[in-house]
Amino acid sequence: MTDTQGVQFYVAIRKDTKTLDRFAQAGSEAELIELIMDEADKRGFASTEELVRSALSDLGTIVQQAAGGDELTEMELEIVSGGYGQVRGPTDSCGRPYQSVAKRG
Repeated sequence: MTDTQGVQFYVAIRKDTKTLDRFAQAGSEAELIELIMDEADKRGFASTEELVRSALSDLGTIVQQAAGGDELTEMELEIVSGGYGQVRGPTDSCGRPYQSVAKRG
């Protein structure tokens, strides 16, 4: 998964709360990488462990590029501001794993 593919992949999953929640439940960096690689494969993106690890290390930039000027979600703001826990996935400001919450209408 190149940098461009990383952005395209994130665009593809950006609004997919089930996938993002599954990633957030990863218990280790290795598990997160495995989940990302499996999802990337399902969606037709070529990936390797090294490329996913590289994309994770630059996730804030990928998120900003994928948003393309759209308003960032709460989780994305945490990632961009450095609140992303590499091993556990996205976290809130208290270090708890991010979980999406259905909006009340």
